[in-house]
Amino acid sequence: MVRAVKWVNEVVEAAPYVPTIETLDKYNCDFCVHGDDIPLTPDGHDAYAEVKNGGRYKECKRTAGVSTTDLVGRMLLLTKTHHDRKNEAQLPRDKVEELRENPQARSPVSESRLESCLMGGMSYRETAARLSRLHRDQPQSPMERAVWWIEHVIKHGGLPHLRARAVELPWYQYYLLDVAAFLLGICSAVLGTLWYSCTFVCMKVCCKRGGKLKSQ
Repeated sequence: MVRAVKWVNEVVEAAPYVPTIETLDKYNCDFCVHGDDIPLTPDGHDAYAEVKNGGRYKECKRTAGVSTTDLVGRMLLLTKTHHDRKNEAQLPRDKVEELRENPQARSPVSESRLESCLMGGMSYRETAARLSRLHRDQPQSPMERAVWWIEHVIKHGGLPHLRARAVELPWYQYYLLDVAAFLLGICSAVLGTLWYSCTFVCMKVCCKRGGKLKSQ
């Protein structure tokens, strides 16, 4: 697709996602151009920081209302329903009827031919299989990696809303010693009350019996 652009005279296969001065020098490039929506590296830094610092970066403003994603999707996926209604509103009525009656008029490349080229081409299948193996060959699953990052950030003081409140408690509250002391005090008070009550009742009963024996 890139080779079909009339301004392109050379294509660099497997160009790195993060351009460097070394890459520009290797392919005799004077500068690097990108839109004003600069992508970021996995660690959150500007992907074009090196070429910017080297003075070999130029930025172009995005055209309002033009989506490169839609253009690439139309060329690669040949998605019809995604573009039909928006495009038909800008076409004459006779052209709209022609496109509806003859779907092949939308693109010189048919879906069957595209599917045959992609699924039948060995290079495409081999590349897809190789990229799949590279993607799956990871030391840990995405879930394990997400958990590791969360624990890593919490460990170094980040994400205060995810930190356990228990680490901020005094040691006697952490081990619930205050609760244990409170419950022990209540139990002691109840048992003490029962003991003194029983003792008082026994003394009263014994005194009454002693008085009766003396009177007899």
